Amino acid sequence: MHNPKSKKKKIFMRLHLNKVITILILFLLCANIIIPMSTFLDNNRSIFLTDHSQSYSNISNGSGALTLKVGAASGPRDLDPINSWDSFSNDVIEQVAEGLFSYNYSDVNLPRINLLAQSYWWENNVTLRVQLRQGIQFHDGTSFNATAAKWNFDRINYFINATGTLPGTVPIAQTESLWRLPNGEPIINNTATVGDYNITITLNGVFSPFLDLLCYTNAYMLSPTSTPATDWIVLTTGDLVGTGPFTYVSYTPDVEVRFTRFDNYWRGPAYFYTLIFVIIEDATARSNAMLTGMIDYVFRPLPSLYDIFEANTTITVKRFTEETGKASLIYHYLGINNHRINKTMRQAMAWAFPYDYMLEVMLEGFLGIRAYSPISPGFGPIYNESVNYPYFDLAKARQILLDAGVVSGLTANNDTTGPVADAWKAAGIATYNYTANIGNAFREGLLVVLQDAFSQIGITVTDNLMTWSEFLDILLNPSRHDELELYFIGWFPDYLDPWNMLDPLFNPASASNSAQVNDPYLTALLQAMLEELDPDVKNDLVKHAQWYFAENSFHLYAYHPTITAVHAANLKGVAYNAMDKWQAYPIYRELGPIPGPFTLLSTAEDPDEDGEFDLVWSDAEGAVNYSIYQYHNFITEINGSLIPLATEITDLTIHLSGYATGTYYFIVVAHNEYGDTLSNCKEIIVDLPLPGNFILLSNAGDPDDDGEFDLVWSDAEGAVNYSVYQYHNFITEINGSLIPLATEITDLTIPLSEYTNGTYYFVVVAHNEYGDTLSNCIEVEVAIPPTKGEPEIPGYNLLLIVAALGATITLLLKKKHSTI
Repeated sequence: MHNPKSKKKKIFMRLHLNKVITILILFLLCANIIIPMSTFLDNNRSIFLTDHSQSYSNISNGSGALTLKVGAASGPRDLDPINSWDSFSNDVIEQVAEGLFSYNYSDVNLPRINLLAQSYWWENNVTLRVQLRQGIQFHDGTSFNATAAKWNFDRINYFINATGTLPGTVPIAQTESLWRLPNGEPIINNTATVGDYNITITLNGVFSPFLDLLCYTNAYMLSPTSTPATDWIVLTTGDLVGTGPFTYVSYTPDVEVRFTRFDNYWRGPAYFYTLIFVIIEDATARSNAMLTGMIDYVFRPLPSLYDIFEANTTITVKRFTEETGKASLIYHYLGINNHRINKTMRQAMAWAFPYDYMLEVMLEGFLGIRAYSPISPGFGPIYNESVNYPYFDLAKARQILLDAGVVSGLTANNDTTGPVADAWKAAGIATYNYTANIGNAFREGLLVVLQDAFSQIGITVTDNLMTWSEFLDILLNPSRHDELELYFIGWFPDYLDPWNMLDPLFNPASASNSAQVNDPYLTALLQAMLEELDPDVKNDLVKHAQWYFAENSFHLYAYHPTITAVHAANLKGVAYNAMDKWQAYPIYRELGPIPGPFTLLSTAEDPDEDGEFDLVWSDAEGAVNYSIYQYHNFITEINGSLIPLATEITDLTIHLSGYATGTYYFIVVAHNEYGDTLSNCKEIIVDLPLPGNFILLSNAGDPDDDGEFDLVWSDAEGAVNYSVYQYHNFITEINGSLIPLATEITDLTIPLSEYTNGTYYFVVVAHNEYGDTLSNCIEVEVAIPPTKGEPEIPGYNLLLIVAALGATITLLLKKKHSTI
């Protein structure tokens, strides 16, 4: 026999156990995860997991197929991430190590993504809490956790001497300025561990680009077990141990940098077993190595060979800027010493410079696009397209000088020959030297261009060309910046934040401000960018700054290089982006021809009226079999969201049926051993002919006085039969609450009777094989008058009153009896 007490006891024990488990879970969470759950639900903070699902079936095991060779112009200058500040070193380190954050280099918009960070949360303007991914190991087997992350951030502060403990025998990091606030304080005050997989980073001041700074190579994580804590990694003999897709093997100067695949990589192993950076300093030799197939990818090939590369069917030339409009973030400019050359002279030179000649002749019409400020279109939404000046206008340049009283009595027109031009050339308004490095054809040639162009506004330009080392010494030594008057140089941001592009070049406190710009309004604007945490407001500040640059001509803004990639045609998955960042990880080799293009058709009508049709496609050359997919939106790629209808079939048709009214999208994928080819996406609209609209009426009175009436309805076109329903409220849908009066009848009327006083609602449903159509809902009020001679108290039912009185008297008697 069932014991209710036993059941109650079991329920109590189960509830108690659930409570204990809940408390235990909360305890564990509090001990190890302190970031609010809202952080993980914030769609603006995406968690990044690379889609690395490309089948290995298209990768041959043949000789050399699993080795990727890249032609590099130089080897690394540094192997230690904290000291790395050049693209050659960064390219090496970024194959081996990773940071908490990065950018999706395969996306032209370069969104920031979480990498070793699982999620993050700003507790306030200077306190960042980060939850780290779990289960990740360094190449030496050391676990990546909060202790390892703190160790790496503490190491950064050690090498920029934030701690004041760096010995004089150890050089300070050359990237020190990246990790200090404009006031000289270190950006990071301290890093603390919270449990095994959470860290808290506290800053010394508001620094809006901090997450972007953590995307830079300096912040990449190294193994505390294999990396010296208080000394630099030695370039040629040291070991670089990270968590990335490739392990570092060796660097042989002037020969190669060698890597092997890390098979336990947390996002899945790379496609290539071996990666080699083949060092070929000479651009011609490097380009020829690409042409002869000695390398698979070439860095900085000769642009003069682009057409030859394109004519070679084994080589792909990706003209990224031409296809996307996004130029490199690199900014090339004519520096003008603002300390020695005033705004009037700078503006006159800016309007007198022959930009078209620079672009079309010096840059061969395809190597650069015009810069109107240091901000390139490659930055995306912050680029201000409305700023499209100054441009070449000699008359305007001359008028600027006349209006400012620099010269008088001359004519402001566009003549470059004749008396007016001769008068300007003889005006002798100013003489400036031009400094650049010999051996750079563009910069050497620019001397002649400047001499000719600026003579048209009375400015003489003298030759101050020198070796690169001499030029670099002046640029890097603020005490020598006054030796520069006009000079040509380029600048590239370390990470994707405009402040990092602008502040080093225009902040008076910056050692990189070789033009000695000292504009209080611009300085305040840069500070506002630094402290602004609202991205929309910050974007507005950057757009405003671009206008301010154009108005004041702090530099002569020259050009942004175009981006063109050259690699073997059988390399797929190559990332192209405005940062010109290169990654080996997503690349795979397609060694044979994938199926040829083919077309998908259908026998469906437009629209289809029975939900039954065939998909038919042409034969794709080289295809072994086909798979068919369906989705509710237009299909552009194959992923887990699609509905597979058939996989790896050899037929060229498939019969489909049972589709309801709606819009459907279909695609066919042709497969072979080398890869896949997608057909066009076919849209099919199904519009099943449901029964037509019809009207429901009744012959009931208003109100009906006998509870007997007929429901009558018109014939619904296409209907097979009808069902009739009743309810006490207005009917808008058919559900289990309704009272069915008749189902699937073929009559167009139904008699109803014996209805008592009240209000009733009726609806009829017309059916056919494709679905249902509802009639209008009608209301019938029944009010049967009382029989003659029957007493009636207005507003009350006499029988109910008598029954109520009887019940009350009985209740009182029972209560009285119970008290005796």
